[in-house]
Amino acid sequence: MSDAGQNDPTADAITNEDEEKLNDTLPKLKTMSLSLMVASSNQRHPKNLTTQQFLKKITHLNCNDKKIQSMSGVEVCKNLKNLYLYNNSLTRIEESLRALNELTHLYLENNDISKIENLPTVSLQKLYLNENNIQVVTSLEECTKLTELHLASQRLLNRTPLRFDGSVLNTLSQTLLVLNMKDCGLTDVKEILQLRMLRKLILSKNDICSMDHALALMQLDDLEDLDLRGNPVTKVPKYLENIVANSPREMVKLDGSEIHENHKSSIAASCVIHPIDLAKVRMQIFGQLHPGEPIPNFPTIISRIVASEGIPSIYKGLDAAIGRQAVYGTARIGLHRSFSTALEERNGGQPLSFFMKAISGMASGATAVCIGTPFDIALVRLQSDSMSPEKERRNYKNVFDALIRTSKEEGFGALYKGLAPNILRGMSMNVGMMACYDQAKEGYSKVLSDDPKHPGLPVKILSSATAGFTAAAFSLPFDLIKSRLMAMQPDASGKMPYSSVANCAATILRVEGIRGFWAGFTAYYGRCAPHAMIILLSIDTITSNYRRVTD
Repeated sequence: MSDAGQNDPTADAITNEDEEKLNDTLPKLKTMSLSLMVASSNQRHPKNLTTQQFLKKITHLNCNDKKIQSMSGVEVCKNLKNLYLYNNSLTRIEESLRALNELTHLYLENNDISKIENLPTVSLQKLYLNENNIQVVTSLEECTKLTELHLASQRLLNRTPLRFDGSVLNTLSQTLLVLNMKDCGLTDVKEILQLRMLRKLILSKNDICSMDHALALMQLDDLEDLDLRGNPVTKVPKYLENIVANSPREMVKLDGSEIHENHKSSIAASCVIHPIDLAKVRMQIFGQLHPGEPIPNFPTIISRIVASEGIPSIYKGLDAAIGRQAVYGTARIGLHRSFSTALEERNGGQPLSFFMKAISGMASGATAVCIGTPFDIALVRLQSDSMSPEKERRNYKNVFDALIRTSKEEGFGALYKGLAPNILRGMSMNVGMMACYDQAKEGYSKVLSDDPKHPGLPVKILSSATAGFTAAAFSLPFDLIKSRLMAMQPDASGKMPYSSVANCAATILRVEGIRGFWAGFTAYYGRCAPHAMIILLSIDTITSNYRRVTD
């Protein structure tokens, strides 16, 4: 270059006109311009403040659906707490975001971000990254206040499951309460199990197939809300029953629906006492199949079942028992509480008399029986089928097969066979269990100088044990008649053993005597006592925990 050229200050300079032409040839990124941020803030711009001063004061910025391609410029909003940038065209989280030390909520859904980086780590609590291109969750190690992380519906390559970096899991295990990984290609839950503090977990529309993986999530002791809808595992038989029976005590919601506290306590109780219930039904049917022979006792019945049918057979009909409790058990307890509360309000908040408690128990028991009788039919038949001669056995596969075949082969009305004695049983059971429990709590509370509305454990144990005995004593005659009517089959001439409830009662009295109505009382009491105690003790605990969570 000549000396003249070196001394000419404009020789290599680019004029403003040239710069504008050059910029016109380059792709322009839509950034967070000052005017855009002012228009998108949650406050009005006072005339006495400059634009810069105003933007330093704003706390919320809503820049959704603006086709923004770059976050550059947002760093001027020093006091920003909530930043909404979803439905834009962002490809990365830029370093300008690090300057926002007050930011607590960041919304970046439905962009084209492929990597988590440059986050403000000081105060960030909730991060929304749904519908982006993230393949691995990284760079959250310093986000020590993060409580919610939303990663739903990432655009995954070849449906490869979304994964966490190990160091990120270590940090999140100390803080994260809510995790949304809907539709993220997950096939297992190994990484999620490290997040021990989770209270809400959304895993819907993934590829989780194994019941073992679903049950493993029950190890998260603080989990309150779990959503697995749309996973293949939800189609596994007894999925709902298994999850509910094994759920942590804090859990109140599954797959978008509340788990009623009565539901959990009833199902738990049924799983524990089912072998006793099986023996009870067999003892009741024995007198019908073998008239004149002494009824075997409980240990003999159980040993014969195990010897002839194997150990798993003592849980035959468990699916029907769980279905029955999910419908009937939940309804009779919940309705009794609702009726009692309504009656107390009408009574001016004063304690109810035993008569009023009995009325509540009978009404709730009768209503619940009308709902749950089809499952009762299936339960009795599944439990007693192997006692019949081989040619007369129905050989139901499961509770649903029993319900479908009964309605097809015998008509829909057969699902309500024995309804009358079942209603009487339900009424007497609820009076003996629920009304007597409430009455016993009042009595024992006075004796032990305890608060009847918030009694201690000794009062609850004594009251539930008493309720177990009264429930068994009051309801067994009706339970016996119900079992006989539900299990009966026509003889060779096509005649049924009993023509009605009255005929069944009269036949039992004539052939077996008055004691025949309490045949199998040991097994029945052995069933009722633990069943009542488990329900009555656990329902108070579950209810108090449920209220503590929802209050």
